[in-house]
Amino acid sequence: MDTTFRKIELQSPADLVYLEQNVKRAARDKIDRALPSTAAPVGEDELRRRVEGLVDEVSGHCLCALRASRRRGRAEVGNRSRS
Repeated sequence: MDTTFRKIELQSPADLVYLEQNVKRAARDKIDRALPSTAAPVGEDELRRRVEGLVDEVSGHCLCALRASRRRGRAEVGNRSRS
């Protein structure tokens, strides 16, 4: 099985924002389907909070790696200095 992946070419910083938003939305949708917030009394859903924390951690690592490795032209998208 081929495990190489095609790199994503970002045309603008907005492309990275779009990818980040969609990753977070998809993760939230999956959690909502698997662990509906109505399944436990208000404030007592420890499992859901734990899963949300783990998913946030993993997606954060992936998005950080994405920002670090993706390039727009010759400039790093994720490591631009703000003036």
